[in-house]
Amino acid sequence: MLVPPKNELSDDVLGIVDTGAQVSTIPDALVTVESWINSRRPSAEGTAIKYGNNDVQEVYSQVTIGEVTFQVTPNRCSSVLISASQITALGHSISFTEESMCIDDLTLQYGMRFSRPANSRDWKMPLSAIEKLAALRLAHPLGAAPGSSRVRHV
Repeated sequence: MLVPPKNELSDDVLGIVDTGAQVSTIPDALVTVESWINSRRPSAEGTAIKYGNNDVQEVYSQVTIGEVTFQVTPNRCSSVLISASQITALGHSISFTEESMCIDDLTLQYGMRFSRPANSRDWKMPLSAIEKLAALRLAHPLGAAPGSSRVRHV
């Protein structure tokens, strides 16, 4: 399934898939979906995020989108970062090409493909896709798929 990038005026929020991030982050102003708002809870005291540029940002709350926990950052942190590590920890693989990014179930039961926005240095995906991945995981639990040569390694 190829998912075209949404434009900036869309009601779906695009996040940058970050292979170097250990956690996912979302600016407070973008926590607008009711299920995200209802999942909001305090972060552990003293929680902070250190970005690749050595900027350190304290965070006070977190939300769950699909099965991914996002640390809520102040609005001055304007980008949504999706931790590739968190996505792969849920039983997915991620592959990148010049034109697209693919997220597949480790047992090849399902997958999603996202076009890379034109003239972008980043690979992005809509946050609604994280919720769809959670629904697909629920419908297709980890384990060997019929006819698949892949098995879950623990």
